[in-house]
Amino acid sequence: MPAPRRRLTVPLGGDPRKVNPMAGKFEIYTDDSGSHRFRLKASDGRVLIVGDAYDSRDQCLKGIETIRKLAPYAQVKDVAAADA
Repeated sequence: MPAPRRRLTVPLGGDPRKVNPMAGKFEIYTDDSGSHRFRLKASDGRVLIVGDAYDSRDQCLKGIETIRKLAPYAQVKDVAAADA
């Protein structure tokens, strides 16, 4: 029988004790192969992003921090228009 998955919820920005109820949240979990992953969920529970597989929980947390730092400055590039 596989080990149960563990989840850790990491609030987006600010003091984790004062979470905006409309804010999304990162969930860290262990997948079936034993790798650590994260998913970003909207306030309504929809999964918006699923991260890559990481060997350790610390690497997974670093991946979340990278998303937090880069996302506010990320540009949107529509590659579908180039395919037409």
